[in-house]
Formats: sequence, C-alpha cells, structure tokens
Amino acid sequence: CKALAQKLSIRLSSRYSYGQFVEINSHSLFSKWFSESGKLVTKMFQKIQQLIDDKDALVFVLIDEVESLTAARTASQAGTEPSDAIRVVNSVLTQLDQIKRHSNVVILTTSNVTEKIDLAFVDRADIKQYIGPPSEKGIYNIYLSCLEELMKCQIICPWQQLFTMYELEMMNFATSEIAEPSLKLRNIAIKSTGLSGRALRK
Repeated sequence: CKALAQKLSIRLSSRYSYGQFVEINSHSLFSKWFSESGKLVTKMFQKIQQLIDDKDALVFVLIDEVESLTAARTASQAGTEPSDAIRVVNSVLTQLDQIKRHSNVVILTTSNVTEKIDLAFVDRADIKQYIGPPSEKGIYNIYLSCLEELMKCQIICPWQQLFTMYELEMMNFATSEIAEPSLKLRNIAIKSTGLSGRALRK
C-alpha cells in the first residue's frame, strides 16, 4: 500500500504538491476503558481532517487488518463484546463516509481474512483487489534481494554472484558452475510456493 501511495503521489504531482500517508491499526482503536475508544476515533479523524483540509496534499489513509473491526462488530451484536465496541466500529464507518467525499483522500484497507469482512465494509469499497501469495518468480526475487543485502552487509561471506530470474531464463536454466547457486535458489523458491511475502522474508 505504501508503494501504491508513493506511485500515485508521483503521478498526481502536477495536481498535488505532496502526499501524506496515515496508517491506522484497527486494534489500537479499542480502549480497555469504557467510552474511551470513541474518543480515540474522534481524535484520530480530527487529525486526518486537518491533513485533508490542505488541498495541496494527497492524503492516503490505510486501515490495516480491517477484519478486526468487523469481528468486534459481530461479537458485539452477539453479546460477547461490550456495546462500546460496536459504537467504535459505527463511528469509524461514519468518519470514513465523511472524509471520502473529499477529492484529495484515498482510503486503503488490508485484510488477511477476507471472509470475515461484512457488507458494511465491502459495500463502501470502490475497488476490491485480491493479492495472493507471490509467484515462483516473485519468491525468487524476494530471496535474491535478501541474500544480496546480507552479502552487502558481509553477514554472508564470501560474496557469490546470483543471477536474476530473467538472466536464468535467458540461459534456459542451463547447469553450470557459475549458475549453480542461482539454480539452487530457484529450487528453494519452487518449494516455497504458497508462503506469504512476510514469511519468506523471515
């Protein structure tokens, strides 16, 4: 999402002087003190509104793990969560409806558990994009960038030449002494299919 925000800021630089990125962690909106959660939401969106009021700024609001808001709403309706929780969720929805009317704000949300998101959130989305696990080529590139950084920092020694996937394809994945480390890395990438980008980097 940060990369998307950066690219949009660059593409719209003729219209907006600069970009602002605000990240909201859904879990941080809930306070253990009754009625405090609503105040946290109000205070947070007041700050966001101040950013939006500057029409030279393109403001991106990212709500991470949006399914936790939905879970709190569902649990509250079922009676397993205090009524304060559903007020927080409704407050967030109301605030989002208010700020999205501005032309210089883009609201982004992420979720790893898409089936937990209810229609109140889905209906508000203009674009719904599923991003699955990285492909074999993507996995290889993640491993390659990590290894190159480790070699650059001399955590892995000695330094070894590793080819990009494009270079391996141009070589038809032919076996050779110089290509052996890269081919081994490709085999690891194939076996890592299905893992998330976060798991791969770990």
